[in-house]
Amino acid sequence: MLRALETDRARLTVLKAQILDLERSALRAEKTLLQNRIDSYKYPVLTLPNEIVSEIFVHFLPPYPLPPPFSGLLSPNILAAICRQWRETALATPALWRAIDMSFSQSIKYLEQQAQATEMWLSRSQCCPLSIHITGDASRSPAAFGAIVAHRSRWEYLELDPGQFPLPAFEGSMPLLRHLDVHLPEACRTVNLNVYTPLLRTAVLRNYALTHVVLPWAQLTALTLSTVYPYECPPILQQTSNLVHCVLGFVIEEDGDQDASGLPEVELPFLESLVMKNPDGQCITGYLNTLMVPALRSLKVSERFLGRSPIDALIYLISKSACKLQDLHITGKISVAMHDYRRAFPSVSKLSLHGWKFDEENFKESISEVDDLGES
Repeated sequence: MLRALETDRARLTVLKAQILDLERSALRAEKTLLQNRIDSYKYPVLTLPNEIVSEIFVHFLPPYPLPPPFSGLLSPNILAAICRQWRETALATPALWRAIDMSFSQSIKYLEQQAQATEMWLSRSQCCPLSIHITGDASRSPAAFGAIVAHRSRWEYLELDPGQFPLPAFEGSMPLLRHLDVHLPEACRTVNLNVYTPLLRTAVLRNYALTHVVLPWAQLTALTLSTVYPYECPPILQQTSNLVHCVLGFVIEEDGDQDASGLPEVELPFLESLVMKNPDGQCITGYLNTLMVPALRSLKVSERFLGRSPIDALIYLISKSACKLQDLHITGKISVAMHDYRRAFPSVSKLSLHGWKFDEENFKESISEVDDLGES
């Protein structure tokens, strides 16, 4: 009897072990099945063609030619860190690496890292035209600056903000350059910069850049001259015969009003939009009298530039140039009422006066709505 009991207990122990092994085996089989199913699953985004993914990546970054940061949320590096497939796609998309922001104002350690990143981005961009933005003292990282200059033949957009630059490095040919923005500090004003840019169409020249940068002026269709004296502009504008858009930011040497009517006359046959401003709020009258702009459609000007009789000054410009002004924006302190401007220039469809705006189309729609309400 006791022997039979022991036998049953031993058998029970064996059965329990066998059952446990069978359960584990079944669970292992189910686990393997589930894992295989998960491994075979494709996320929808990973099924897209590489060309589509590349295009999505390009639109993820700031719009070209704005440069993305070297690191952080808007950097192409973050796309390369998601997964192996995305990394391969990002590295095979040269357009992600074509815009570079070089700041030489950071710490030495950061500049060393930036130099390495710059060389890597330049390599990944392959043959793409480049957008380059440089700020600070370039002598603090000759390696990074040299790497960028070595690719000058690919520069399409170039912006030089205040800093110390070895200007001779920019001399010569930039065959793809379309846009140039130069802010020269006083320390660079003893050096002239001559560049060969057959595709250049737009330029922004600030401070001492106007008198020390020589450009193919006749090619330009858009030009901004910032922090310039009125007398510095005519010699340049007389050469910009194909200009379509122009922004003039004036300064004057002395306090008080300045009359610019004695300056040489400038004819800009294709100019469609003109902006004249003075950040210091000083008065420069008579400058419009020196311009012949038959194609002018849009004018933004401080009322202080128009003298004691703003309306007469504008009438003279329109009559002299025989232009058909459509958009007039008067800035600064206003001395003439909106209705007087409206009466003087009935053909101007959009009129803005420092906080007041008249839009002919919206005005007609409003009148029509009022008439409809009256009829109902």
